[in-house]
Amino acid sequence: MVLMTTGLDICSEIGAASACLNVLGLAFATLFSNFKSITDFGLALLSFAMLWLS
Repeated sequence: MVLMTTGLDICSEIGAASACLNVLGLAFATLFSNFKSITDFGLALLSFAMLWLS
């Protein structure tokens, strides 16, 4: 839910979180090819999720 504050829609947010928690690399919706559209705060949050929560 915190990713929604960075401007992502709900599908992109869920896809990004599941991709990082499962260390998949690919996400859904607007992030299907890369994570370029996410802000620096969002990337830091997803990196934290990938490294420490999974």
